[in-house]
Amino acid sequence: HHGAGHYVSYCLQQDFLSGWQSLLGRYEYLEGDVLDFRRSLEGTLAALAAERHTETDLVRMQFWLDELQSAYMAKDLNKQSQADVGFHQAIAEAAHNVLFGQLSGSLLRMLHQHTQKNLANMFYVSDLKSELRHQHQAIFDAIRKRQPQKAYKVAQQHIDYVRDTLVKSRELQQREAR
Repeated sequence: HHGAGHYVSYCLQQDFLSGWQSLLGRYEYLEGDVLDFRRSLEGTLAALAAERHTETDLVRMQFWLDELQSAYMAKDLNKQSQADVGFHQAIAEAAHNVLFGQLSGSLLRMLHQHTQKNLANMFYVSDLKSELRHQHQAIFDAIRKRQPQKAYKVAQQHIDYVRDTLVKSRELQQREAR
């Protein structure tokens, strides 16, 4: 709208998401592609958040870190997934780029169920709460200290860890099934 700002159509967002959801629902092997995409996106968002965050952004990220901790303590997988998505979306919003924020929000909403499944599979291997908590804290610390290169690196390492743990989980489940 000229003179009134930019608006993102909900219909456009739904069309965008439905194609991705359909693909992911039918082809589990695309999970690697999703993690590749997330690795790139999460690194970029963390670096931008390190450069551009406000104090309000830090408060929002800390809120989600606290929610994650609470979910870990309660062993509430649904709450863990919600808090994980909330934390990563808070980082996206701290990048202060409307397009990245919308893309991240759409992607994370779509992946909420996928994230729950990933967490369940990851915890199948071992108790990863401590490592995941450390990784999320490291991302937050790099953003808070305005260290974009470090934020980029630790965000990507986090996604790499998720990928590696999921692979190990599947291998273990396959061995047990045999």
